[in-house]
Amino acid sequence: MTKQNSPKTATHDAQPLIERRLQALQAQRPFRMEKAGIVKGASIYNDSAATTMDSVAESLLMFSEPVIWIVQANCNVQDIDIYSPLIRERVKAIVAVGKETDKFLESFWQSTRFYVSADTWSEALEMALLSAKSNDNVLFSPGARASEPFANYQERGAYFDKIVSFQSSSKA
Repeated sequence: MTKQNSPKTATHDAQPLIERRLQALQAQRPFRMEKAGIVKGASIYNDSAATTMDSVAESLLMFSEPVIWIVQANCNVQDIDIYSPLIRERVKAIVAVGKETDKFLESFWQSTRFYVSADTWSEALEMALLSAKSNDNVLFSPGARASEPFANYQERGAYFDKIVSFQSSSKA
């Protein structure tokens, strides 16, 4: 009788694939799932290049634990409902910035445990960090094109990196 090896767990097998996918995304575009820093033990990821909800969904699937999601609430809310199951599974808190925060709240209030709106990206990061615990992940993945005062996602991503850096140095 031959001894069979026990199968590896799905999580164990998936980790190298996730890491390779993350590297491929980062090579394609700047500010695509880049680790911006660690504040109060929470890892902060800059995904400013995620300008569609499909891109956000792809990013959320890379995390094994629910994240605190910082989102730009300016997209067509009618299309958001299809993402509710993913949000319910992968997001523990939403911090929304933008003109449509009330509509986002209506769409996602049953999908997440915590929802808050912010007036600026800096305030959004502060609110996300208030709800974050050590070892949590904070995902800045706007899911919409950059809007005033930013010309594009690169400017928005660079700004987000600066406010993460500021938070890191002020919390040290």
